[in-house]
Amino acid sequence: MKEGYASILAASLVSVAVIAVGFLVLSWQQCQYTTTLVEDAALRRDGVVLISSVGKCGSLEKPTITYKRAGEYLILTYSEPANNICYRHIIESVKTQEGDTPLIRIELRLVETSEACVMCVGYITTTLTIGPLPEGARVYVNGLLAAA
Repeated sequence: MKEGYASILAASLVSVAVIAVGFLVLSWQQCQYTTTLVEDAALRRDGVVLISSVGKCGSLEKPTITYKRAGEYLILTYSEPANNICYRHIIESVKTQEGDTPLIRIELRLVETSEACVMCVGYITTTLTIGPLPEGARVYVNGLLAAA
């Protein structure tokens, strides 16, 4: 009789362990998401390519932008606060203005993903490559100056 209880107990513990691991994997998967595939024009347009867009739980008070140059190209990371991390950026528009100081204005738009995710306050971080850049170009993303 004791062996029967031991078998039931062992099976129950294995089931609980499998369920716990499943929840841990599910929770980890809900922390970061990549951009949901949308039409190609929303991910690449006029020399701008959207590399990744992810939502993360956390605190970000205002939009931030960082960049580094790679030859004639700019690799740029833009983050903005979000009430829901289930959104991703797409490229809404790219406007280029020629002149003494060429201007490139990139507008990103948040779109809701079809992915299941944790509801939390956080931010959306998007990485773009831009180029080749004209000499001395100024690049703006959603009104924030990235490079001069």
